[in-house]
Amino acid sequence: MSPTSVSPNVTISLVVIKADDGQAILSELNYGKVTASATNHTMSVDNPAGGQISQFSSWGPDPELRLAPAVGAPGGNIFSTFPLALGSYTSLSGTSMASPYVTGMVALILQARSKNISVEEVRQLILESAHPIPDRNNTELLSPLRQGSGMANIWDSLASQATVEPSQLSLNYTVISNTTSGPSSTKNKKSVAEAPGVAEAPGVSVRTLTLYNRSPSNFLTCTMTHLPASSVSSYAANGSFTAVPRLWPESVGAKVAPDTLPSAFIESLELPIRIAPGMKQNVSVRITAPVGLSAIDRWLYSGYLRFNMLWDDQTGTAQSLHVPYMGFLGDYTQLDVLSPPEEGFPFISMKGSDEALTPDSHVTIDSSHRVSAHYRLEHPTRVLKVQLVDDANATQGFLPNGFLEYMGRNYQSARGRFSNSTLNGTLYADPDLTQSHEVKPGAYRIRIDALRPLRNPSDPEGYQIWHSSRFIIDSVSLAKNASASTQDDDEDSNDEV
Repeated sequence: MSPTSVSPNVTISLVVIKADDGQAILSELNYGKVTASATNHTMSVDNPAGGQISQFSSWGPDPELRLAPAVGAPGGNIFSTFPLALGSYTSLSGTSMASPYVTGMVALILQARSKNISVEEVRQLILESAHPIPDRNNTELLSPLRQGSGMANIWDSLASQATVEPSQLSLNYTVISNTTSGPSSTKNKKSVAEAPGVAEAPGVSVRTLTLYNRSPSNFLTCTMTHLPASSVSSYAANGSFTAVPRLWPESVGAKVAPDTLPSAFIESLELPIRIAPGMKQNVSVRITAPVGLSAIDRWLYSGYLRFNMLWDDQTGTAQSLHVPYMGFLGDYTQLDVLSPPEEGFPFISMKGSDEALTPDSHVTIDSSHRVSAHYRLEHPTRVLKVQLVDDANATQGFLPNGFLEYMGRNYQSARGRFSNSTLNGTLYADPDLTQSHEVKPGAYRIRIDALRPLRNPSDPEGYQIWHSSRFIIDSVSLAKNASASTQDDDEDSNDEV
């Protein structure tokens, strides 16, 4: 261990000892003075968290259900080089350590292949040769949403004589239906809203993968083993958001029904698969979602397809390649973006006040009096619109800060953060917020349109829509000679609850 301060003025010595030793010293202090001595003896001790995912690592997937992260690499408590002026060496954690490790792997692969290799094949070798690790809390593998393809292994990457395309599978979402014809089928399909939590039959995804035998002289024999991983949900059993994802199986040693885990197998192909030197073979893999989990819990199920490779050379070279997959259980396109009303959002108030406006309130808009719309995003959205509408629901224009793209969700907690847009008397006719005009007195509502996941921005049915209570603007007084931009109130787009 070493001090992590980057200031050369900090000269306080740092000593790290085991908790048991610290407790023993505290006990001795009850009887008087304790003297400790240090020697130059150096001892190597295994990191108990070695080979596991660091607690601070992020979870996937991305908002459009692409599998993330890509791969795991050593990045916790790494003793490595540091700027000379700051001590030359130190212990650090994070992608600052993991990224150079993977970059070094890339350099070694390029050197081993004399740079005669594509960028995509380098990526395949790193991802597919990685080793998935178990979940430390149960016997299932840790979800790819936590570790990607697994822990990177440079030896297996260099030694690999095969690749698989694609290296990772994102299955998007699986709508519960009473047919096994797959998620692309519309026959007898039921959305989560129509059949909440009831799985009459699991959804099925069929994906085609291509196996490449990179050996120039030896035949490849291949089989596939399915390895289910933990399912993950960002929602507790009561439906509330949880910052620490919920896992299934939930506890060590718990009896797990087979239908609560996904399954996968190769279909319509004679096994084992034989591939000639330098040739390729397409395989169809059928992946079945876990029917035993409740769709209303919004589970992300996952697992690994392990391809067991054996070449017919004299030494019987063998290797296993892993392709992770994940999918959403339910209709992802129907998820709400705005937080539910029971959480107190959205609402409108006079700017600077936490008290919601009562229906048909009369307001004056001037430099000291403005109406703010407050909202919290429970899910990221590609498009968010905040508009003023009349009693006929006809839009009068966008509010300042009223057209936003690729918005991440707000931090979800009792004292989290929220976003707002303030009606200051200026509206905009265009999404770029360049064509401004003054709002006229009258009766209005504020409408928020949040695009649901994976929906088309040009489809009006793809938005979750919220209307505020009705309010009446009696008069509007903008500051003289003030441009629209000075009225925008952009600085308060994010506030604390």
